[in-house]
Amino acid sequence: MVERKPIKIERVPIKLPTDIKMKLRLYEKQNETKDEDILEMIEHYNMLMAKATNKTGFTIVSMRNPKRSKQYIHFERVFEVCRMKGWDLKLYIEAQFDRTKGWTNMKYPLPSTLYSLNAFRHFTNYISTLKQTYEKDVGGHKKQKGSVTKSLRQQVIDGIVNTAEMLDMYVSKSSMEDKEQYKAMRIFQSWGEYSPFYLWSVPWFHDMIKELPDSKKVDEYKREFERISTSKNIQRLIEITVEQVEKHFNLPPNVKI
Repeated sequence: MVERKPIKIERVPIKLPTDIKMKLRLYEKQNETKDEDILEMIEHYNMLMAKATNKTGFTIVSMRNPKRSKQYIHFERVFEVCRMKGWDLKLYIEAQFDRTKGWTNMKYPLPSTLYSLNAFRHFTNYISTLKQTYEKDVGGHKKQKGSVTKSLRQQVIDGIVNTAEMLDMYVSKSSMEDKEQYKAMRIFQSWGEYSPFYLWSVPWFHDMIKELPDSKKVDEYKREFERISTSKNIQRLIEITVEQVEKHFNLPPNVKI
C-alpha cells in the first residue's frame, strides 16, 4: 500500500486595505460604548417626548432592565443605521421629532417609525437645512459666492475654516462622550464634504486615500495632496490655520487609527 504524504498548503496572510482596517478599528471603538450610547439616545428621546406631550418623567424604556423592553430593539436598530451612515444619534432623534410637526394624529414618533425610509429622507433634509444655516457668517449674512478668483492662500484658509464650521456643527451636537472618536468617524464617513487642505492635516487620512477606489473626487484630492507636498509654505500655512481654527471652535484633536 502506497503511503500518502500529507499535502502542505502554504498559508498566505490576507492583507486588508487600509480603509477597511480603519473602518473596523472605528467600529471596534464604537462597540465599546454601544450600550451607553443607546441609553443616552433613549434618554434624549424621553426628554423630547416629555416636551412634545407636556408630561414629565416619561420613559419609553425601563432604565433598570432596558434590554428586556420591547422598544429597546428599535433604538438598537437606529444605532446600527446611524453607525453605518456616520450619523449622530442625538441629531437623528431630534430630526424625527421635527418630522412630526406636520402630523395631525400624533405629536411624537413611535420607536418603530424611527428607521423607516421616510425617517431617513427627513434626516437628510434636516441636515441639509442645518448646513445652509451654517453657511451664514457671524453677521447673519449669506456668504457671497461670486466668480472672483481666490488666491491659493485664501483657498486654503477658507477651505479649513468651512470644514471646521461643519465639524463643529456635528461634534458640538453629538451625544457621544468621546468627541475625538466621533470626529474621526464623521471624517471617515463624509470626507468628500471637507476641504482637502484640512484633510491633509489628518495623519490617518493619507493612508486611507491611497486605498480608495478611483473616482473623480478621489483623483481631485490626490492631486491637491501632491501639490501640498511640493510646497513647504503651503504645509506651514495649513498647520498654522488648522491649529488656530480648531482652537477657536474647540474641536477635539485627531485620534490615531
